[in-house]
Amino acid sequence: MPRHSLLLLLVSALCAPTHAQTVHTYVLNPPYITRSFRPLDLGGGLTANVCDRAFGYDSSRVELLFTAADQSTLSSVSYRLQSPLTFFNDAEKLNDGFLIGGTNYYSSQSLPCLFKTSLTGAVQWYKYIDNFGTFDQDQVIRILPRGPDFSLYSYPGGTYDDHVYRVEGEATGTTFSGTRISAAAQFRVYNALPTTDPMKHLVCGTGRPDAAPDHLQAMLFMNDPGSVNWMKYYELGGDFTQEFYGLTATADGNYVVSGYATLGSAFFGVLMKIDPAGTIIWCRKLEDISTGLFLADVHELPGGDLLVCGSNANYLGILAKLDPNGQPLWSKLYIDDRFARFAMSGSTVLVNGAFTRIELDANGEGCGFTDNANLTASILDPPVTTLAATVTAFTPSTSPLIHHPRTPELGWAPTCTFSGIAEGSSPGSELVAFPDPTTGPVRLSGSDRLPGAAYRVLSASGRMVLQGRYANGVDLSVLSPGLYVIELPELRERIRVVRE
Repeated sequence: MPRHSLLLLLVSALCAPTHAQTVHTYVLNPPYITRSFRPLDLGGGLTANVCDRAFGYDSSRVELLFTAADQSTLSSVSYRLQSPLTFFNDAEKLNDGFLIGGTNYYSSQSLPCLFKTSLTGAVQWYKYIDNFGTFDQDQVIRILPRGPDFSLYSYPGGTYDDHVYRVEGEATGTTFSGTRISAAAQFRVYNALPTTDPMKHLVCGTGRPDAAPDHLQAMLFMNDPGSVNWMKYYELGGDFTQEFYGLTATADGNYVVSGYATLGSAFFGVLMKIDPAGTIIWCRKLEDISTGLFLADVHELPGGDLLVCGSNANYLGILAKLDPNGQPLWSKLYIDDRFARFAMSGSTVLVNGAFTRIELDANGEGCGFTDNANLTASILDPPVTTLAATVTAFTPSTSPLIHHPRTPELGWAPTCTFSGIAEGSSPGSELVAFPDPTTGPVRLSGSDRLPGAAYRVLSASGRMVLQGRYANGVDLSVLSPGLYVIELPELRERIRVVRE
């Protein structure tokens, strides 16, 4: 195919007419009685929602709510667990059922516990895990499934320790092995992500190296069951707390992590891209007018744009879209809930709070949001400290716990519907570029929302080559002659331009 024909096809694809995608927002009914929930994608629009029930001081119930594509209830089960201080941090689907992990207060001790059900929610086993050396590692914080098997990581409550534990288990709950990961530091972990090797994990959290004990630093390490490949601390420019929470693998073989740092009475979000060795590719400090930004999770969209979620200083949910280099495209607020994580339902991205499930369209937008002004990104260049870590084997022991069936109560109630527009030019767009062709400067007309709108210039291959905020035009003079697309994400517009 001639080169000019290929370019025309690529630009035609970029500027193709768009299609509406209807997405919905749902709230757990009754609301405000869950600490959190985990939506687990079962395929075909089916979802298992694992809900951690909270009744004041009593947070000892777990409910599995099975729903259809329209979030109508198919079935549900509910269980009262060993003690009023039982709660859960994570839930995952294994080949033959669901595994839920957290902590259980038992015999004057808080101990990590696991609750395993079948695919229909029938209890198969419920146990606490012991022999963690001391009793400070009292929670399961993260479960990583591997077919019928799994890995998990421990968490030392609200404190820090010079070690955490990684445990390997299988679906029957009869065989466990483990490693103790230690370093010359006080630390704890919040999240873990499997790499292309399911036994090799990227882990994030926070801690203080012994050599720099004055304040907390964000932490990452990569490990397999027998060794720690690397462990690094990143000084993010805060004055005390600095933590990483969210992890995602990117299509180019690297990783993006999200978190936050405190600075005086304010706090700011942090988004950082690293390679598999933990080397920083770029790092961004994100702020808005609320003087606070906490980034709980990050997700990569097809094409490389990033979604981040969390909350601001006013404890409102925040959702933002950024380009592949961490520069903001737009930011939105949700006033009824704070956001904790992203999940998938088929190809649809979900952003989730404690009791809210919001479906997002292909542009990352959904209903129930208001625009959030003045999200900014600045460059961070964190100093990095590399620590030596040691790994020693240990054998976990387990003991059974008691559960009691209860009557399920939860269901989903729809609150709003959003007919979004997938990225591309809007049908019947009146946006005009002139002159076209151009030797450099291009002016746009056709919308009164142009002044101040973010723009990106894409090459014919879809690579971003320029970006900025629209004022009196876009200057393409620094680009080589060829076909380009000017994209305005906030206006959901794209227009083709030829640079002579």
